[in-house]
Amino acid sequence: MRKNKAISILENQIKKLGKKENLNHRWTIETRTYLKEFFGEDSEQLQFLKDFNWKPGIASEPEIYKPTIEKFLYDCISTIKNIGLKKEVTENWFSKIPNWIMSLSLTGLFGLGIVIGNVTNDKQNFELRQENKVLKRELLNKTEDTLSIKNEKTR
Repeated sequence: MRKNKAISILENQIKKLGKKENLNHRWTIETRTYLKEFFGEDSEQLQFLKDFNWKPGIASEPEIYKPTIEKFLYDCISTIKNIGLKKEVTENWFSKIPNWIMSLSLTGLFGLGIVIGNVTNDKQNFELRQENKVLKRELLNKTEDTLSIKNEKTR
């Protein structure tokens, strides 16, 4: 639901307070339903209205509480404007996996990465060592050839 829609619903609830036939428990239940949707089950706003009850038989009571309820609903509108509506938590498949399995999996994945890294690194080192041996042999052969040519010239 959008903020503007929620604000218009609460403004409509305030308008309903202007009519005496709406000052009853049905209005309270309807408003509680809206507040639960807007702010969540454990919100202070919903708790305030849960604690509030119209008591039939006392004719003056709705008029006594009406300014308090109006101010409360205007405060709810202000809260929605400034903070927004409660967002439902969306779940993905990661949130369904227990934490201990996630920790164990990440540890195993990290260890596997280290092992694979060492294996490929050792293979590269082995290849480099082999290439170094070949180059050393070639270099030794060239230096021997160069030395033998110099020796022949000096004779």
